[in-house]
Amino acid sequence: MIRINSYELSVLPRAGSANSFKSKLKVLANGWRNLMLLLCGLMMSLTVYSQLPTAQQVAANMKVGWNLGNTLEAIGGETNWGNPMTNQQLINSVKAAGFNTVRLPVSWDQYANQSNNQIDAAWMARVKEVVDYCISNDLYVILNIHWDGGWLEENVTTAQQQAVNAKQNAYWTQIANYFKAYDEHLLFASANEPHVEDATGMSVLLSYHQTFVDAVRATGGNNSSRTLIVQGPKTDIETTNSLMNTLPTDQIANRMMVEVHYYSPYQFCLMDKDESWGSMFYYWGNGYHSTANTSRNATWGEESYVDETFGLMKSKFADKGIPVILGEFAAKKRSGIPEESLHIASREYYHKYIVQSAIDHGMIPVYWDHGQPEFALFNRSTGAVVDQGNLNAIMEGAATSCTPTQITPYVQVNGGSWAQTSSATLDAGGSVKFGPQPSQGGSWSWSGPNSFSATTREVTVSNIQSNQAGDYVATYTNTGGCTSTHTFKVTVNGNAGGGTGTILREYWTGISGTSISNLTSSSNYPNNPSGSEQLSSLEGPTNWGSNYGTRIRGYIHPGTTGSYTFWVAGDDNTELYLSTDDNPGNKSRIAYLSGWTNSREWTKYSTQQSASVTLTAGQKYYVEVLHKEGSGGDNVAVAWQGPGISRQVIAGSYLSPYSASSIVVRARGTQGDETVELRVGSQTVATWTLTTSYANYTASGSGAVSVYFTNDNGGRDVQIDYVTVGGTTYQSENQSTNTGVWQNSSCGGSNSEWLHCNGHISYATAGSSSARTAQVESGVSNTEEIVDVTIYPNPSQEGNFSITVPKAMENATVHVFDNKGRQVYENVAVGSGTLDINIGLKAGVYLIKLTAEKASLTKKLIVK
Repeated sequence: MIRINSYELSVLPRAGSANSFKSKLKVLANGWRNLMLLLCGLMMSLTVYSQLPTAQQVAANMKVGWNLGNTLEAIGGETNWGNPMTNQQLINSVKAAGFNTVRLPVSWDQYANQSNNQIDAAWMARVKEVVDYCISNDLYVILNIHWDGGWLEENVTTAQQQAVNAKQNAYWTQIANYFKAYDEHLLFASANEPHVEDATGMSVLLSYHQTFVDAVRATGGNNSSRTLIVQGPKTDIETTNSLMNTLPTDQIANRMMVEVHYYSPYQFCLMDKDESWGSMFYYWGNGYHSTANTSRNATWGEESYVDETFGLMKSKFADKGIPVILGEFAAKKRSGIPEESLHIASREYYHKYIVQSAIDHGMIPVYWDHGQPEFALFNRSTGAVVDQGNLNAIMEGAATSCTPTQITPYVQVNGGSWAQTSSATLDAGGSVKFGPQPSQGGSWSWSGPNSFSATTREVTVSNIQSNQAGDYVATYTNTGGCTSTHTFKVTVNGNAGGGTGTILREYWTGISGTSISNLTSSSNYPNNPSGSEQLSSLEGPTNWGSNYGTRIRGYIHPGTTGSYTFWVAGDDNTELYLSTDDNPGNKSRIAYLSGWTNSREWTKYSTQQSASVTLTAGQKYYVEVLHKEGSGGDNVAVAWQGPGISRQVIAGSYLSPYSASSIVVRARGTQGDETVELRVGSQTVATWTLTTSYANYTASGSGAVSVYFTNDNGGRDVQIDYVTVGGTTYQSENQSTNTGVWQNSSCGGSNSEWLHCNGHISYATAGSSSARTAQVESGVSNTEEIVDVTIYPNPSQEGNFSITVPKAMENATVHVFDNKGRQVYENVAVGSGTLDINIGLKAGVYLIKLTAEKASLTKKLIVK
């Protein structure tokens, strides 16, 4: 430190020089002449700190990188995981091979005094030695805190937050101070693969990253403007896209990057043995599938999936000026397998494609090399190349990629001034004009709603209508042949289909299992959800939690009359129901999956796609999604395709949330202790004990309405005067379905306000049917074929019986309810024919309900 009167000046040698020292010099200066002479002399020998280049400028030079894996991060010492001590010769080979970036995974915690978090000086010097191997080759270096025993990445919890932040601050303060004088070629990375599954964990992780940023910046020098890298949750791209919606606060702008990793499909990249849920892939990519060993061909995660996934990071970060590091990627090299040469060629093509696509989507790819044969590119002792084909593929990927031109968006609404924005909101009948830049060179193309297309830079949509709302995508091809895209979002007031913009999501936590029945059989379902929220599209959150169930319900408002097709995706089991109108009682299952898919993976199972459904503009249709998550990743979404709509997640402009109608039941009992249940859409919404005088009992719901009498004995009878639904009154004596009235010497009849037996009155509210035979939907003309359902034997012994399902009701869902209306069984009768059921029922009367796509039917079962 030099102190001149009241002035201080830091004196530090240049990083990597032989004169590694820090001296203190105390000088008394008499007057400005001495001060200026001293400063002039100092400037001839000092490193002067100025701002380092921005993250975008650094990223533009980094190109393609290589990991020194399983070495400096090895627990137990640098050579403890099978690799030799790193030497200059190895790093020289890395540089000569074409890499210009090296990622150094490093362990620090095992070399620190746990009582004061002081890092061992010898270890700090060893890390510096390896860093200098790279810097001397003009390589960019990413220096991180790797797994390091998991002290950070396995403890992203509120319980450990304070302790982890203290250690994070201590370590990064020491590391940053030690390397403070290095220029922009050295980048610091906060962590490795922090284990985060939900928003709570993301909040904790953000605090760890904030501590990292603050600690580095506080050390001053070049660290005041050094580019820093923060990791997404699990460094998983989809999870990062879903949860990482903010970055740490930084005192200087444009000095931050985001890091993710990529090992998909797992069966091709890392899987080392077949499992019950899936098998290893040996062959990946277009032109590299086997015709002899087809079971080993990749069935997902190929080129289009790579581009779509990398596109998430482009739109989330790269397009917003935040560079993305693809810090790890690799597919293992397999040996001793059929058609090994095809596998090797496929693997090389995979690496070439990953590198090319990553760069094209604004990411810097860094290959994972842990020094062992499955991933090694170099002999760690001599630096000799040991996998020339794979190295060539990586470099070819880097060479064939190009640098796209960033598009700057401009929008003009209704002839007003140009605004630098990517969105526009206007009323129907207005006009919107897009004028992206650059304005010279290259070529443009456009796509948008209703098959919109154009080939000019500036495009105008005049007299815009609600069905023209959506995404307008501009693609720019520069003179080098590289393409970039930008999406403009247009909202038209009045909404495309008359929706209100949201749909209701309810969730039930603490329920294990992956079957929908695990949700529907819960005592808290459907009336006591753990919580709810409004969604802005028909898509739930991704990687939200484990052991929960979801019901999303509301209404679809089509903007155009025509045929629509629906798809559902989810993890785990998911079912999609659609009503023929706004009545939930008329819903039927139109698509489902028994298993799991990736987010928005629409074609894994044939059952994910519905048959074509005709919808009418101006009407609303009840829609319901049931979703059950066990453990691991989770997602749920519904897409549709119809007039002017390509397959896409259903937007909020076509949706409105479920709304319940006010229901009044006027009733009395003969004894004063009779119990009745109000069921709406086959779900109990209220239970009341009656008095001997008429009284009004109120509730709310939406769907087919029925009142059940549930405790008939000892002379108890119930009289239902009427039911009022949404202001409309329905007299009981006018209803054609009454299973509890005593008529013709038996229980069951019609047109009576009395319930003498355990049974119910169904009220023919708008959009529902009171018929006791099958409710036939459009597209089915032969009702005799539908109602021909046989239960044998009936009566049955202990609930062992068979149901003969006709072809017209194939794939029907079979429900069994007891005389309290509680569901005791559910299964899908795959196809048609005979379904054998053995469920050990107690003696009594049960209702068997079959629900198919085009009909539903209820039959009685007696169990002895």
